[in-house]
Amino acid sequence: MPQTITLREYQKLGAKGGEGDRKISERALKEIRAYVRDDSEPESNWVMRVNARTVAARNYVGVIQTRDGTTVEILPKVDLGANKGADEKQQEKETREIFLKMLRHYRDGPCRNLND
Repeated sequence: MPQTITLREYQKLGAKGGEGDRKISERALKEIRAYVRDDSEPESNWVMRVNARTVAARNYVGVIQTRDGTTVEILPKVDLGANKGADEKQQEKETREIFLKMLRHYRDGPCRNLND
């Protein structure tokens, strides 16, 4: 079943039952690991870093989707100030709103599209 997982920059993604800040299926994790290690995709290694049992988001924000429909949304690591005590879903919502506001003001920035 397709799922959406939200990470912040530098958080780790692991398989269910294993290590990592967020969990996805073993199959989806293997696909992401293969993508990051693929030498024919020269920019893929700046998206994530492969560790022994996890992959960690690097200085990248955006969305990655696997063939089984698993979507990994990587949000910027931002300081929420007074709202640090808010629950995780509320923090994700506020971070997403900040990110979208940043994008609206950063129209001609150096954005990259990765291959399918």
